[in-house]
Amino acid sequence: MICAGLLCGIGFSHELWFPIMRTFPRVPLTFEFPILIDRILTVIFVISLLLSALSFRQKIFLSSAAFTLVLLIFFDQMRLQPWLYQYLLLLVILALQPKDETNSSKTLGFAQIIIAGLYFWSGVQKLNFTFSH
Repeated sequence: MICAGLLCGIGFSHELWFPIMRTFPRVPLTFEFPILIDRILTVIFVISLLLSALSFRQKIFLSSAAFTLVLLIFFDQMRLQPWLYQYLLLLVILALQPKDETNSSKTLGFAQIIIAGLYFWSGVQKLNFTFSH
């Protein structure tokens, strides 16, 4: 479900991931990379998400998706939206999940902490003077 939600988010913001008529510039963290490398990494990211949802070797594809997502964020900081880093943290939690089924409640607990923490922080950010005015 996490992979499907992330793919839907990419579909809704496709100009951010596959820019064709993008009207705002890219904001790389280090230096400008060719757009071809950016598109290839985006395709690898989407394929990794699809394979992690459909494959039995999920950890490899989840790790690959998380790594390529971090690279894509380095190439364009505009991608670092709240929904994206929430999914990134959840992908990392799933990639680090132990193999045995006894610790699945531990993984669910970590996911709940991540989601609750993000919602708590977004509420705290609205208490500042600038947001209310």
